[in-house]
Amino acid sequence: MKSLTKYLANPSCCVFQSALVMVVLLLTGCSLTADKTEQVAANNQTANEKTTTDNSSTDSPKQSVESSESQLSETTETPDAQTTKSLKTPEQLALEQAAAQQQAEKLAQQQQQIEDLYKQALDAMRAQDYKQAESLFEQILQLNPKQTGVLINCAIIAKKQQNLAKAQQLLEQVITEQSNHAHAQHLLATVYQQQGIFDKAEQAYKDALKVEPEFKQAMLNYAVLLDLYRGDWQGAKQYYQAFLQLEPDNRQVKMWLAAVEQKAAAAQQGQG
Repeated sequence: MKSLTKYLANPSCCVFQSALVMVVLLLTGCSLTADKTEQVAANNQTANEKTTTDNSSTDSPKQSVESSESQLSETTETPDAQTTKSLKTPEQLALEQAAAQQQAEKLAQQQQQIEDLYKQALDAMRAQDYKQAESLFEQILQLNPKQTGVLINCAIIAKKQQNLAKAQQLLEQVITEQSNHAHAQHLLATVYQQQGIFDKAEQAYKDALKVEPEFKQAMLNYAVLLDLYRGDWQGAKQYYQAFLQLEPDNRQVKMWLAAVEQKAAAAQQGQG
């Protein structure tokens, strides 16, 4: 203790103490300054983040408004761009319905008139009153020029009256409008055959049988054409046989078949 008292009483020791106190104060001040600086920096960072957040929240409504305006500009149409449907008035609809009804009634009356005339014409044909039948058919054609059945019946009348040119013209008209009409093709073939136009007759028979393969009368007439006018006995034999498959008890055709078989055999022997 005495040594310590003596040490403190020494002037050099006092100088050391003063220096030590100053160092402690400086260190304490630095520590406080650093803490304060860090606090200020932290406060500044918080303020910056708040400012950024505030700015972001401030810009967001603006962007939302712009987006909404953009959507509105894309979906909203001006009155000039909108299309409106023109609606008919009740009076206009009533007039249209009345006109349609009148047209339907007119067509129904015309159809009934055609049916009545057609029946009368067929009765006249059965009675072989061809002049009356032809007159009635012509009345039908004035109402409807494209009545296929009427044109064919007129061709039949013309053929019976030996007006083959007229019959040909009428049948060719039918086939031009309806090429797959087997009966018109067959009748035209017979008209060609009567006029000696055998090439066209043969083609017309083929066309008729192509549409209706089991058309018996076309088979038979084609066989006769091949037999008598073309000298094609093998072809004639084929169609006679086809006919007899559909009508096996036809004695006349059996005789024709036997005759054509003899012709074919003789021709084959002559070639040998």
